[in-house]
Amino acid sequence: MVDLNLKDLSAPIELLRSDVSAAYKRLDKQWAEIAAQLKSLPIPCKIGTCVHNHPRSPESSINLEWRKWRGKFRFCYTYHDHEHDEYLDEYVATENVTPYDEWGAERKVEMLEHVPALFENAAKQITDFIERTNSKGGDNENSSS
Repeated sequence: MVDLNLKDLSAPIELLRSDVSAAYKRLDKQWAEIAAQLKSLPIPCKIGTCVHNHPRSPESSINLEWRKWRGKFRFCYTYHDHEHDEYLDEYVATENVTPYDEWGAERKVEMLEHVPALFENAAKQITDFIERTNSKGGDNENSSS
């Protein structure tokens, strides 16, 4: 059996403890600032940006989203898929949502690069939401009497 001195093996990593703690604080602060900015804006719907499409299944994507999840708006890492249900002979949409508080540090760093695209896509997605809520030929508060 190998005799391992775990204290000695861990020593170089232990020296990094305060730096790692500071890195976590920087990440969480940056994401908190982004969330505060989004909360201050009139965003009535889910907004998001695709961060990855599956090459063999274009209907499948991984998105960074700002959405209502379990009662409050938050960042989510969401996998969307459209799988063919052979029994029903139709495509069924599914999604797997991972909220920010369940992300690892690596995902937090990786998703930062997609924040500009999230903001860029927001105006179009909000405009689409507004258009979907406009009355089609019925009462419209913007129409004149």
